[in-house]
Amino acid sequence: MHHSKTRDSVEARLDRLEIQLAASARRERRYRYGLGGTIGCIGVLALLAATDITRIDAIRTHRLEILDADGHVMLAAGTDAEGGRLDLWSASGANLMRLASNEHGGDLAVWNATGVNVAGAWATPTGGSVAAWNDTGQRAATMAASEHGGSITLESDADESSVVLGPGASAPLAIIDGTGSQRLTLSGEALMLRGDASGLRLHVANGAGELVSGSTTMRLLAEGGLDLQQSGQPILQAAAADGETMLRLAAPEGRATLRAGADTSLDLSGVRATFTLAGGDTESVTLASDPDAAIIRTSDHAISLFASHGAGRMVLGSGEGGQIRVTGGVDGLAAAVDVLAPGGTRMATLSTTQSGLGLLAVSDATGQPVAVLHGAGPHRGRLSVHGPSGTAVADAAADGTPEFALMTRDGRTTAALAATARGGALNLMNADGTPVVLAGITSDGPGGAAAFQNGSGRTVVAVGSTKENIGRVVVEDAGTVLPQRGSSGEQLSSR
Repeated sequence: MHHSKTRDSVEARLDRLEIQLAASARRERRYRYGLGGTIGCIGVLALLAATDITRIDAIRTHRLEILDADGHVMLAAGTDAEGGRLDLWSASGANLMRLASNEHGGDLAVWNATGVNVAGAWATPTGGSVAAWNDTGQRAATMAASEHGGSITLESDADESSVVLGPGASAPLAIIDGTGSQRLTLSGEALMLRGDASGLRLHVANGAGELVSGSTTMRLLAEGGLDLQQSGQPILQAAAADGETMLRLAAPEGRATLRAGADTSLDLSGVRATFTLAGGDTESVTLASDPDAAIIRTSDHAISLFASHGAGRMVLGSGEGGQIRVTGGVDGLAAAVDVLAPGGTRMATLSTTQSGLGLLAVSDATGQPVAVLHGAGPHRGRLSVHGPSGTAVADAAADGTPEFALMTRDGRTTAALAATARGGALNLMNADGTPVVLAGITSDGPGGAAAFQNGSGRTVVAVGSTKENIGRVVVEDAGTVLPQRGSSGEQLSSR
């Protein structure tokens, strides 16, 4: 009440002063401002006299400005559409800071000397945010609060990529490119690294890892092991358990499995599967499963091993100077070792006959056999040498007597030479295969004998020696044998 009465008294006095000023308005203009200042001073003095000079309860105005010595505004307090506002200027006249309000609370903005907004702090629907911009006005960092916690975002103006810490991304840590795609995320035990459609993506969670590049996926298993897939299909697996390490290579047409442990094995199965070993200066070795290709082969083809329909086949040599081919027998076919000329022509073969006896064959330049040596029975062998017009055969009779025969192309024997217990024997046959000349050892002596037969196989002339070493000739005449006696008078006998 005291203050109210004092205020009314001051206003009444001011009214009277204004009336007096209006009455003296015709006075000289040079006194008007001085009189106005005097009246103002009187009014202020009256107000101070009516109040406590050490206490001012309120100053009310629409705008308050603080000026420097040159009359420039350095600080201004006012209002805007959202509420109160406080601005700060530099000595050069740049607006550097503004403290205001927004619909959610306080709002602080900081500009640099060129007028670019470089920092700010403001209230949001979920809390508060603090941000920093670079000198071009591009936001560089943001710290914000939300209903799930806080987040920090670091941004780059080069490609508009960013790093996010907190719930602003799908994980507490995320790196986001200019398209909004998350390139790296870290959440708990999970790490995700992504590239473009054909790039690289890494995911780590619960002790396991997954690396993806295009259609290829590599998994590091939590229980220990490696799994490599192509388009969802396993192509490589590695694991260790129970003292054994396993490596498996798989494809739609085949599979290769290598196990190392107490029992080490390599298993190739399927239509086509290959496994290559190489190291140092040695030739590489390829292991494969293919009915049409070598299952083991060196890179220079020095050694090739095939498996076809149960029969193994090994080839030694690349073929430049010839090859050695070893084939295992199967389905009634005999095992064989072949010597091949350059180009693959078989020049010699070591094998067995159908009865299981040994066989050696030699071929000409066309691969046709020209000589064959094989077993013909117990303690008995046979050698056949072929020529354009016939065959020479060295054999043994059933009693073990060695024989040598000359045969025509159609298989007829034309000459035979045998070794008996008493000596040699020779038979010559005509075109019909009938023996016409026989030579051997006489039955009753050590001398020789010869017999000549006609086309019917009947002896017509016999010549030989007796046991007394006397010669004798026998000639058949008109169906009657006319003996020709020697000095001893004994008849010739031939084998």
